[in-house]
Amino acid sequence: MDRIEVVVEATAGLPFPVEDATAPGSPAGTLWKDCALGQGYVPGTLGQDGAPVDALVFIEEPALPGHAVRARTVALARTRCDRALDSTLICVAEGVERLSEITDRTSLTAAHFDEGALAHALARFGPDHAWKALGYLSTEETHEYLAQVITDFERSSPAEVGQK
Repeated sequence: MDRIEVVVEATAGLPFPVEDATAPGSPAGTLWKDCALGQGYVPGTLGQDGAPVDALVFIEEPALPGHAVRARTVALARTRCDRALDSTLICVAEGVERLSEITDRTSLTAAHFDEGALAHALARFGPDHAWKALGYLSTEETHEYLAQVITDFERSSPAEVGQK
């Protein structure tokens, strides 16, 4: 697992009333009941769109926009936003003991954050877009992706790097 910093731009809490969280077909689950979800980006990275890489981070308490959160990577999600392919790092904030068992795509899915829940979460942060979750990459693929986007950032000129 890689340790990174995620700059939170928005935070969402539980998307459903607690009594609905276990309803059949509900994308809510253990992670949604236990913590907030921050949406943001990873500084010092350069994605294919010329901007820092997007990230979702499970955090203990909601964070204000601009707050930096130390986190560990769990998986890389491949998504489609409208018709464009996209990637989003899925992370867990450091020090959230009750989420220590979330370490990879298998444990993420076992904790009820499958592709349906991911698409639902992304839609909460980008309601004007059509989101589809295509799946999670392995731990090794996630590590390789992160190493590449950091290298791309380090090799880029300041004019090439998009601003968030």
